[in-house]
Amino acid sequence: MRLFASLCTATLLLAQESAAPTIRINVNLIQIDATVTDKQGKHVPNLTAADFELLQDGKRQTITDVLWVHPGTLAAPRRTLAILVDDLSLSARSLADTRDALRNLINTKLGPQDVVSVGQVSNGDALLQRFTSDKRQLLAMVDRLSLRGRHGAASIAPLEGGGEQAGDPTLAGLARAQFAREESAMNTRKEINARVFLATAQHLVRGLRELPGRKSLILFAEQLALSAASDAPSALSTDRTLTTIRELADWANRSSVVLYPIDPRGTANAMLSAADDMPAVVGRRGMGRIAPREQSYLDSQYGHSLLAEQTGGLASLNRNDLPEALATAVSDQEGYYILSYRPDDQTFVQSKQGPKFHRTEVKLRPAGLRVRYRHGIVGADDAQRIPPPASPLEAALLSPLRATALPFRLTPLLLRQPDGTAFVRALLHLNVQPLDFREAPAAKDDPDQSPWYEANVVMAVFLYDDNGDAVQKVSRSQRIRARGPALDSIQSHGLMQQLELPIPRPGPYQLRAALVDTSTQKAGSASRFLEAPDWASGHLALSDIVLSGQSGPALRQLNAGEQFSYSAAVYNGGPALVSQISIYRQGKLIHRGEPTNRSKPQIEGALALDPGAAIGAPKSRQFALRQIDFTIR
Repeated sequence: MRLFASLCTATLLLAQESAAPTIRINVNLIQIDATVTDKQGKHVPNLTAADFELLQDGKRQTITDVLWVHPGTLAAPRRTLAILVDDLSLSARSLADTRDALRNLINTKLGPQDVVSVGQVSNGDALLQRFTSDKRQLLAMVDRLSLRGRHGAASIAPLEGGGEQAGDPTLAGLARAQFAREESAMNTRKEINARVFLATAQHLVRGLRELPGRKSLILFAEQLALSAASDAPSALSTDRTLTTIRELADWANRSSVVLYPIDPRGTANAMLSAADDMPAVVGRRGMGRIAPREQSYLDSQYGHSLLAEQTGGLASLNRNDLPEALATAVSDQEGYYILSYRPDDQTFVQSKQGPKFHRTEVKLRPAGLRVRYRHGIVGADDAQRIPPPASPLEAALLSPLRATALPFRLTPLLLRQPDGTAFVRALLHLNVQPLDFREAPAAKDDPDQSPWYEANVVMAVFLYDDNGDAVQKVSRSQRIRARGPALDSIQSHGLMQQLELPIPRPGPYQLRAALVDTSTQKAGSASRFLEAPDWASGHLALSDIVLSGQSGPALRQLNAGEQFSYSAAVYNGGPALVSQISIYRQGKLIHRGEPTNRSKPQIEGALALDPGAAIGAPKSRQFALRQIDFTIR
């Protein structure tokens, strides 16, 4: 379990929009943006069409217009920065360095006009953070960044023996087989994490189109081994990842978003170090593991370079000065060009598979200058690619900007049916005070002739897989009707709704929910990350934690000193089952219970917080972990 301190946030109102131009792609006009710098990395202004050469699919295009955009040309100059931290891949050291670099940026580099959001992949807030220029709020967002990955404290995992050198050949063989299984599982997890990261980034890029001007998406990640590209260092899978990258690049162009991937590991050493188990790894078999570790490290950075190249951004690799790398990405918004040209008739001709991808190339005629640009577009009109939302509910559900006019709290509970079917129970705790309650007369035969008060809402809960596809959808309309003490109760304590969605297969998912008041069109949205284990594999697993105090399991708000209960179901547990409860506040451990033997496949108990409790160490090597956040008022 996790305990997070309650943080106050405020919504930024963009009262005055910038006059920054919007990138357009249609049958009459294609626009791409490009950044030109000199050898010192400084932006170069005042170039004309004669200074550029633009090609599409190798054919020279006639540039019809060149626009130099810089802060002096904007009515309300500001930088829009979305910072996404891939906590599924970061080590503890990298997360600490990332936090320090972000704090330095906020305190020393941001101006009053800059609009920034900070989020992490494993939490829905990574997509739905509110943009703000309030440094106090931004520092609070940074403080809430936490780890969810399983990559340990160091960026480079130490080499361990684990028994390969055992004198008994049988034991040595078993150890090597176990090592191979663990390595295969880790590689699979890295690939899944990379796909989740790409899907998260693409959803965020699409939503950033709603904000005016050019936007920077700064990505902190360690593991981006996007090995699907044919020219990757070690091609392992299909072209699906490359297609995803092209889609991401196309959306980045249409949304005027540039990607800046940063590897926070700095200059890492993949060779032998003091952290390695020297007696076990020194020798022919052990030394043979050093080269794969070094290659794995290089592969993990390939995605950084590819994403930056495809979107016209910059990748920061092997740099120990994280604050400077971050400052470079932020300052890149100081100036850019928009190049316009008229496409030929074949650009928007679709194949049986859909719109075609067209490679673009920008060259400079003046010597000594460098240019970064988008490396391709998808041949589809903006009207086809960006249909208007069908309803306020859909707009709230799909936008990366969290809708807050109708606040509610989303709690997903990952559970399993007796037949083995996995499902998620979505608990929605709704604050009904913003709803438009309208008076309705009581029925003539009602002994109580006091009027009713009614409000109508429509809600939707979607489950997205790691590809960004909606694999489950549930929506319904509901009339909320109350009067007298019942009305007072729901206005004071809120109202809980519950929906259930089946989980089609093991893997990571994102649960998104939206509510709309049908009278006022006020909307609210929320999102949460969850990962469904492969319960059928026989491995030890847990359901999500159900935590409840006086406010109930959906709100998860406790009064200071209040006793609360917790429970979780255990799957595939053996007779020697041991559980342990830990509680964290802002990433710091404040309570750890004693290991408890469990004879039933259920973990349950009650607890009143005692920050002075003794901290013990877990003794089990094979474990399953679940966590839940809650608030103390």
